[in-house]
Amino acid sequence: MAQETVSATEVLLASFFDKSLLRRDSSGRYDFHEVLRQFAGEKLATNSEQASLAHTCHALNFVAFLNVRLNPLKSTGQLQALVEIDHEWENIRQAWGWLVAELHGAAIAECAEAIFHFCTIRSRYREGIDLFTQAAEKLEGFPQVLAKILTFQGALAFRLQANDLCEGALNRALNIFTTQNLPNDQALCLVYASGLAFRRKNPILARQRCEQSLTLFEQTGDAWGRSYALYQLGLLESRAGRILESQQAFLTSLQIARDIDDQRRQIGPLNLLGDLSCQLGNYAEAQSYFEESLTLSRMLDDRFNTGQALINLGTTFHSAENYDQAKRCYDESLVILQEIRDLGNQSLVMANLGELALAKHQFAESISYSKQGLALATQADDEWAVLICWINLSDAALGQKDQEMAQKYLAEALPLAAQSAEPALMLRTLLHLGRYYLLRGQSEKAIPLLGLVIHHEATYDEHRQVAREVLFSAGLPIPSESNTSLEAVILTELV
Repeated sequence: MAQETVSATEVLLASFFDKSLLRRDSSGRYDFHEVLRQFAGEKLATNSEQASLAHTCHALNFVAFLNVRLNPLKSTGQLQALVEIDHEWENIRQAWGWLVAELHGAAIAECAEAIFHFCTIRSRYREGIDLFTQAAEKLEGFPQVLAKILTFQGALAFRLQANDLCEGALNRALNIFTTQNLPNDQALCLVYASGLAFRRKNPILARQRCEQSLTLFEQTGDAWGRSYALYQLGLLESRAGRILESQQAFLTSLQIARDIDDQRRQIGPLNLLGDLSCQLGNYAEAQSYFEESLTLSRMLDDRFNTGQALINLGTTFHSAENYDQAKRCYDESLVILQEIRDLGNQSLVMANLGELALAKHQFAESISYSKQGLALATQADDEWAVLICWINLSDAALGQKDQEMAQKYLAEALPLAAQSAEPALMLRTLLHLGRYYLLRGQSEKAIPLLGLVIHHEATYDEHRQVAREVLFSAGLPIPSESNTSLEAVILTELV
């Protein structure tokens, strides 16, 4: 009977195809002629019971389709799963709309995570947010499903740097998790809540939530989750200036991601390990990490991480004084980031282009890039890029022999450096301040600042070299290491 049914279906499809009522693409998938689709829809609408059954069957078919592809999205078979979901995306969107309208809570919960991973990897943040917002408005009666949906909504908003939306969604989810036993979902929510807390300048809460997340993922044995939580922990360690601890967290995160063959999960640790290699002056190693990250990002058509890897590669070429190659990387990343409307990373590219112009003594061009970057960074609330732009502007003003403007820009940078609680940002600001003091003939103020930059473990190697060269060029000695804390120096300069 089954064989007869299959044969009959094949014959029917063949007859429709011969009459041009069906189309078949290169992958072998059939598509209705639009007139036929419209006619069938009108006929179906005349029988509400059959229409409801047809919509439900269609929706549940794609729930099953997504459920089968969830594990491949996080392990072996990732690229194929992404391509297959992409082919059926319009069907999936229609199915989701029906499930939400009819309040099929269990079916929504079953397919939501696959949609989340697809939208994350393919940088389709706004589409995902729209789908999850649509569901969140209807699911108050399904608290477990709602918490999951809010987590995904908040996570995508975090990627889009829509911080208020992110905070509202994640906080609602965390409140629900206090009464529900959903450790894996809660752990994922905590990872993103950690990232948001750090972005909101609350490193203590960020670390607390990251450690809670890691504990939950370890308890449930979720390797994918452990890799992600360790990546977040490494990021927090790095921003706190604890280089060795951050490196170990990233290496462990990367190894877990490789063990489960999740190529997307490997990209983050690769990028941050490359950053650390740059910080330590190991540029060849950094380039290797970034190139592997770029290869994986392009293969998965991950636009966000492709842009990120190109920025990082550009920074590596810049540090190696390969300015033309750096410019090409920055320009290519900017096109991608504009397409996906990533304001934060666009601002970082403009800041980097401003630095590149400074290195080539193109001061007017540096000011133009830095002002564009400052506007974008302010809009995106990207503290790192804002600070770099102010420093670039001050450096460019010094290059133009305009000490008054240099001082004005520096006055904007210092409070931001103090508020950041990030050693790398503080040290970068002190390097510039030390150079500024030397140009004003205030060597007694410059020497201790440049000495701190040289001796501090969180200083980027290229900045350490610049501090040494500045002192050497001025005929000044490198001071011995001081016990004065970085934070105390910054606060003294602020006063």
